[in-house]
Amino acid sequence: MEEAPFKVLLVDDSAVFRTILKSVITSISENIIVDTAPNGQDAIDKISKASFDAVFLDIEMPIMDGIKTLEVIQQRFSKTPVIMVSGTNQKSADITLKALSAGAMDFIKKPESLSPEESGEKLKSRLIPIFQYLRSRQKRLQHQNSLHQTTFQERASSPPHPKKKVYPHEIHAVAIGVSTGGPSALEQLLPKLPKLGVPIFLVIHMPKHYTESLADRLNQRSKLSIKVGMDRETVSPDTVYIAPGGLHMVANKSTGGVYRIGLNDGPTENSCRPAVDVLFRSIASAYGKHVLSVIMTGMGDDGAKGVQTLKLAGCYSLSQTEKSCTVYGMPRALDEMGLSDERVPLENLASRITSIVLNRS
Repeated sequence: MEEAPFKVLLVDDSAVFRTILKSVITSISENIIVDTAPNGQDAIDKISKASFDAVFLDIEMPIMDGIKTLEVIQQRFSKTPVIMVSGTNQKSADITLKALSAGAMDFIKKPESLSPEESGEKLKSRLIPIFQYLRSRQKRLQHQNSLHQTTFQERASSPPHPKKKVYPHEIHAVAIGVSTGGPSALEQLLPKLPKLGVPIFLVIHMPKHYTESLADRLNQRSKLSIKVGMDRETVSPDTVYIAPGGLHMVANKSTGGVYRIGLNDGPTENSCRPAVDVLFRSIASAYGKHVLSVIMTGMGDDGAKGVQTLKLAGCYSLSQTEKSCTVYGMPRALDEMGLSDERVPLENLASRITSIVLNRS
């Protein structure tokens, strides 16, 4: 059976960037049909007349900006996934976080002052996994009423061999890994957490300005102190340390039982820096069995090998359920390896973390 074309709408007031992005997208697959619009109003007009499998939406545009356009798409065409196209400054990062919280699936960042060839390669490497996910999403939607798909979903969301729960030891640290859909998920998780008396280490796949904006946004809504981790910083309880964009973050135990943050620009892992696996390996070394790990919504499988290392040390592991994920990728990898002790819906995750850390039950 011939694969259906994948229809994309690019919305950006820059004709030059529309041309660049269209060229990169069509180089990924010949089966992608690309239409364009110079502003949000034109985009809404086009979406009203024809269906699209994805919309790439610039933030700052005349007539109707990206945030307003996203609101209209969410109201009128809520099943259409939107990927924001963000600028490179702090203002763009702040607005992008707002868009992700409002329902945008993901974002791409416009390249910074690179050669056309390098810009194109950076965009392509970022877009390939997005289109892989979008294409698989399209196929699932096309077959969601079939018996095969129903059976698959039931199998994927239920442990194949239910196992007796072995509750964790005393918890000294919580380690969280998250990616696509992360900002919105974290806004539903972290503000619900009380002070637990332990530090929380967190990796989310975002660039530098965006992790800073995310930390500020979450800190304003939470009882915990939420900040971007700094190199050689002493770890404190009731603080969430977010790995800075572009750097790996690790936890180190020094003499006297003092824990410190470490940052480095080592090689990417799973095409990521920061990478969840890098953080989790260090957490296993520093805290041993006294760890609760949490893998949340995201593309790819970053975190699965890190949890495997943590499990060998004796940690307890949670994964977000498929239905509550924006993208069931990272939790799926964990679940399929049999590394998740519990699969927890996003709405119950804060209470489950609290119960395990405080009561160990």
